[in-house]
Amino acid sequence: MMRNPNLRLIALLAFCTFAISVFVPTAFAKKKFTTKEEREVSHTMRMLQLNTENLHIAFEKRDWKEVGKLAMSIHDSCANIESRGDMDVPLEFDDFRIYAENLHDYAEKLVDASKSEDIESAKVAYKAMEKTCVNCHKKFR
Repeated sequence: MMRNPNLRLIALLAFCTFAISVFVPTAFAKKKFTTKEEREVSHTMRMLQLNTENLHIAFEKRDWKEVGKLAMSIHDSCANIESRGDMDVPLEFDDFRIYAENLHDYAEKLVDASKSEDIESAKVAYKAMEKTCVNCHKKFR
């Protein structure tokens, strides 16, 4: 019994076409933020903004304890802000992750500077945090 190799190829192409049309759209479909997730992100961003404003005041007063507390709050807020649940995020979210990681790192440096009461290191970390926020807002706000 001799089989036609072209028939196999046609069957394979038909199966691949079917598989691609059924599985690919669902695999790459983007989920929308739920209202709850939008509220969570919005709340986190408001708290980051408020903490940054209060950090500026504490920084001006050289209240190192408050600087450390607020910087740690910012540091902790950055953890996993870029993902909510099982969402598939768009490619440009990679930039958001980088901004969040940078903000996290600069806040950590500010915490360290507050512990040693190092004004120069604190200024550098604060300015870097501020720049990270501005750049992120330019792209995602």
